[in-house]
Amino acid sequence: MASAIVEAEPLIGSLHQQSEQSSFSETQVQLTSSFRRHRADARRKLSSRTKDYFILALVTLDVALLLLNILIKLTACEMHQRKEPWVQAVSQTLQDIGVGFSWLFVLELVACLVAFGPK
Repeated sequence: MASAIVEAEPLIGSLHQQSEQSSFSETQVQLTSSFRRHRADARRKLSSRTKDYFILALVTLDVALLLLNILIKLTACEMHQRKEPWVQAVSQTLQDIGVGFSWLFVLELVACLVAFGPK
């Protein structure tokens, strides 16, 4: 009789492990299906014309601000005013905006890599 109890313990333990593994795999399946659903949604949004035009507008604005910064620096240098506080403040602000645009482009790249995967 004592041997029957000893043999039952591993069976109960293995049943508990199996139920933990099955609940883990069910959770993993739910996360995987949720991730696939979000990737499909992201692919749809990232391949839209609206996103393309938005990125094109950001690139155009970034280039325009870069050219404006160059123009301000060249004009200030020609007029011997490059040390003026307003020139330095405007130039620094335009550079900071340019860095912000660069971060937006990096985020867009990461979003595309997650949505479409590396090729």
